[in-house]
Amino acid sequence: MSENTEKDLRCERVRLLLSRAADAVATAEQRAEIDAHLPECADCRAARAADEAVRARLAELASVPPGFGEQVLAAARHQAAVARSQNRFLMAAAVAAVLVAAVTVLWRGGGTSLDSAPTSHEATRALIASNLAERGR
Repeated sequence: MSENTEKDLRCERVRLLLSRAADAVATAEQRAEIDAHLPECADCRAARAADEAVRARLAELASVPPGFGEQVLAAARHQAAVARSQNRFLMAAAVAAVLVAAVTVLWRGGGTSLDSAPTSHEATRALIASNLAERGR
């Protein structure tokens, strides 16, 4: 293996270890390997500086303003109160509709009976009789 290939593989490994170190998951041996390599490799030092700059910028962008959590909780509580209020209104409207329907049925005399149905019982009986006669019964 050539010296450049060996250095490239070592740099590739160290750059992976740099990421582990930045995430605070590198072992003591891995950190020692990084510390031994960085003084001799300007490219890996530049890679570490670039990674640190990106991580710092992302951390800055991801920061939450003070009081944000309390504002979210307050908004959630408000939405829950509005939903409860709407549910109470809908329940009251449903109860009112049932009461109006019950009063209407009682006021009209309890609905219609089969005797006052609009169909003629005699016509129905005649139709049944003619069907039975056709079948020979």
